[in-house]
Amino acid sequence: MLTFVCSDAIMYLQGKESEVNKMALDKAIMSGKEHRKIYRGSKSIDRTCRNHGSCDWCRENRQYKNLKKLQKTLDMMKEV
Repeated sequence: MLTFVCSDAIMYLQGKESEVNKMALDKAIMSGKEHRKIYRGSKSIDRTCRNHGSCDWCRENRQYKNLKKLQKTLDMMKEV
């Protein structure tokens, strides 16, 4: 019975916390202090296409330098 009451209290407090955070965000937007920008292009459509994303295109672009170094190292090992 005690755990049930505690879990209800925690859920209630978490709900209040999210309301407070939402109010703070609304207040920041109204006062002009919120600087978050809307996602544009493919970032607005697919979550995996955002910074440090896991889509193939983003991963290839992000790891281009490392893949070139790896290929160079493999080529050098083949020559030896």
